[in-house]
Amino acid sequence: MASLVIELIKYIDENHKLRQQVEELSWDEPFGMLTRPAFLQYCRQLPGKPRWVAFIDLNDIGCLNRLHRYTEMDRRIRALSLEFTNARASQRAGTPAMKS
Repeated sequence: MASLVIELIKYIDENHKLRQQVEELSWDEPFGMLTRPAFLQYCRQLPGKPRWVAFIDLNDIGCLNRLHRYTEMDRRIRALSLEFTNARASQRAGTPAMKS
């Protein structure tokens, strides 16, 4: 009976850890991108040599949201993310990034 209780406790602990991972590896809907933990996990799983990852921390985002409205800030952040993505894709293809 004791071994069954120990296995149950292990199961509950593992279940809790998996739920935390799912929560961390989520999609940020307003910005249309992976969350920081999800993106880092994705990068860790990519094959090949180590990569550099940079994050932009927007100070006073609440103030910017009040000034420009949430939907406008979300749009601007999505556009900035797309610019980085397009620049990186162009760099890999050996062509200059296109300005929009």
